[in-house]
Amino acid sequence: MRKSFPMSKNSKETDRLIKIVESFPKITITVLGDLVADEFIFGEISRVSREAPVLILKHRERTVLPGFSRQAHSRQRRSERQKL
Repeated sequence: MRKSFPMSKNSKETDRLIKIVESFPKITITVLGDLVADEFIFGEISRVSREAPVLILKHRERTVLPGFSRQAHSRQRRSERQKL
C-alpha cells in the first residue's frame, strides 16, 4: 500500500526511494561488523592521586574484544540452539 508523500521536484528519485522503503519488510539484514570494541585494562592499584581522589593503576594487561555485533551473533546462535 503506497502512502502519499508531498510531491517533490524530482519525482523519479522520490519513486525510487518509496520503492526502497516499501521493500524493507522483505529484506533480511546481516551485520558484518561494527566499530565498537570492548577494552579491558587489568592491573593493580599502586596509589591514590594527591590532586584528586583518583586511583593510579599499575598496568598489567590489556584485552580488546569484539563489541556489539559479536554479542548479537552469540545471542542469535543461542536462540537457534534453544529451538532444537
